[in-house]
Amino acid sequence: MGPLTPGLQVTPEARNGYAAPMFARALVFSGLAAAVGFGFWATNAGATVMVPLSIEQMSKEAAVVVRARVTQQEARWDEGKKRIFTHTKLEVVDPIHRTRSIGATIEVRTLGGELDGLGMKVAGEARFVPDEQVIVFLAADDKAPGLFRVIGMSQGKFHLDRDQEGRWFATPSLEGVAFAKRDADGVLRVNEEARADGRMPLEDLRRRVLTALEPQVTPAHVPSTPNKAPTP
Repeated sequence: MGPLTPGLQVTPEARNGYAAPMFARALVFSGLAAAVGFGFWATNAGATVMVPLSIEQMSKEAAVVVRARVTQQEARWDEGKKRIFTHTKLEVVDPIHRTRSIGATIEVRTLGGELDGLGMKVAGEARFVPDEQVIVFLAADDKAPGLFRVIGMSQGKFHLDRDQEGRWFATPSLEGVAFAKRDADGVLRVNEEARADGRMPLEDLRRRVLTALEPQVTPAHVPSTPNKAPTP
């Protein structure tokens, strides 16, 4: 594919903004254009373009990483009644990492949903379904105190299921996402080779999170001492 629109920049740090919503009465549709500087934008095919985030990057940024089960969902307007958010309650099964205290249930807010005969769907946003088991990488939602947002939109959510032998696997939820990386000329281009991690055993994912959070030990500096002549 060709280079992305000139002037649009993707920065892995800029994940706190929400894309501009698009509405349709009595139905939900995908595709939107994100504002410059949010770190995301939409392609003509309705996919949100992102710089891929590794498990290690998301682990270090996250305030909370948990294995959880979806128990409840509710769509609500924001304060200005301009955007619909879906509020999802998660029952914590395994608090893998947390930098703050959390209860047995936490609440995540994602952009999009259906309410009052209107629907809004955001390409690349994390989506949850009732009773789904997930691993989620979460940060505090600065615009909704007490709630969480998913890091990197859908990149920060992994769906859990079992294989025929009963082993748990984690699969990234990347519907509506396209990834970009810089070519040799420094131009950001949509590139399938830039995709994030794929399906993996749950224990491998959990181990990578914990390994990424291990403190990095820097060897102590030992000052050199000049050689001294032996004392007679």
